[in-house]
Amino acid sequence: MEGINTGKLIISGIVAGIVMTISQLVLNEVVLVEQQQAALDALGVEAVSGSQIGMFVVMAFVASGTMMWLYVVLRDRFGAGPKTAMCAGVVVWVLYYFQGLSNFWILGMLGTPLVVTALVWGLVELPVAAMAGAYFYSD
Repeated sequence: MEGINTGKLIISGIVAGIVMTISQLVLNEVVLVEQQQAALDALGVEAVSGSQIGMFVVMAFVASGTMMWLYVVLRDRFGAGPKTAMCAGVVVWVLYYFQGLSNFWILGMLGTPLVVTALVWGLVELPVAAMAGAYFYSD
């Protein structure tokens, strides 16, 4: 196992985080805006604030950094490239999208159409973000 190129890892995580943030902006402010507002209204929760959006962006960058670290670890075993990046993206999708959204769906806090749309969106978003980040990583 070769050493991790920390500088390139940070750059790849930032790139993946930018892709995720833009994707989530489109998902939340265009695709699901009405469904999310209805869910918030049903729960008696106020609209998402700027500071909450900031926290969501920070969480996306934490997830993207974790995803790119996982890609780097996996590439020693499976080789560098898009297939390995997609695997890292799917693993993080399970932990980031599937786990969180499923919990809110099970509790009845989010409706099935909203959850399914977000899950499918994320299943595309995270592998694409991982491949974008992987493009910028090298040992």
